[in-house]
Amino acid sequence: MAKTFTREAMRPPRGTLAVMQYCLPGQLEIDPTYQRSIDNPESQALIADIALNWHWGRAQVLTVSRREGRLYVVDGQHRLAAAKLRGDIQQLPCLIEEFADVAEEAQLFGDLNDRRRPVSAIDKFRAALVGGDADCMAIGAAMERAGLTLAPHGNPTSWKPSQLANIGGIRAAWKTHGAAATELALTLMANAFKGEVLIYAGTIFPGLATVCAGKPEQDTIDDAGLTRLIEVLGAKTQGQWRSAALEEMAGSGVGRVAAMAHVLRSAMASGSVPAVPYLGSNPVPLISGGGSAFGDGYEQRKAGAQFCAQCEKLVSPDKAKRCASAWCKLRDLSASSSVAVGRQGRAA
Repeated sequence: MAKTFTREAMRPPRGTLAVMQYCLPGQLEIDPTYQRSIDNPESQALIADIALNWHWGRAQVLTVSRREGRLYVVDGQHRLAAAKLRGDIQQLPCLIEEFADVAEEAQLFGDLNDRRRPVSAIDKFRAALVGGDADCMAIGAAMERAGLTLAPHGNPTSWKPSQLANIGGIRAAWKTHGAAATELALTLMANAFKGEVLIYAGTIFPGLATVCAGKPEQDTIDDAGLTRLIEVLGAKTQGQWRSAALEEMAGSGVGRVAAMAHVLRSAMASGSVPAVPYLGSNPVPLISGGGSAFGDGYEQRKAGAQFCAQCEKLVSPDKAKRCASAWCKLRDLSASSSVAVGRQGRAA
């Protein structure tokens, strides 16, 4: 919710009202005393990209200072350099403000850059969906079939059950392992932790997708391996799987994805899940209590049991229907789903 203030609390407006004006690229200057240098590979690559793919909708308005009769670009020097590089951009839209001296101008430069927030992976994915990106649309459809939705932001304290924020990991798995293995991993995770906030999906999913991919010559893991994977995945909490992955990372020095995949494969091969304690306190109480409430979690889930945030344990469909709590979220969920996931319905 946006903050509200009383009129008395607001400071008077500062500066002068800016004026919109179109300027010739040759009229605009850069003050090197406070501007960042563009004489580096990163800036030169950005300038070349803007120049090669010039789009007026992305060029945006340059912020310009009028100081002592001269025009200095405060924000937009990469766009200015790209326009000069092209040679066919005759004018640039500028928002011009009067400044008394370079100190005031430099302060605006700092304020503009301090307040600039980078676009998150979630927001980029949403924009790509609306823009019709084929891979993103396919991933969105796979998530929907698995019963998962994209979280609105990266703060898990207000996520709802079955929401995901690790869209970067999902896109990487789609590219590396293919559509079938990625959708299988999404479906398994959705069923194994149904009704829970997927706070540790960023750790669990990449390793799970690696296991679901099977051997190099396969699209997905074979049927026998899938059965074992279903059994072990639903037997422990998200927190315990994360702890097991952290233990593997610390012991072997491998990365997070390899560690999670190794832990899952070891559990499948041994017929038991690693007895790793839950490390630390969970920032979301929804999954607290470690694995004590899960014991025979796989069999309970196969019978339709789901995780209850109020009881902090798996709850049978009948008990969920009889729950009188005003905060119960399970009454409206289907209690007939099974953990068992067949190979039907997965992406070809």
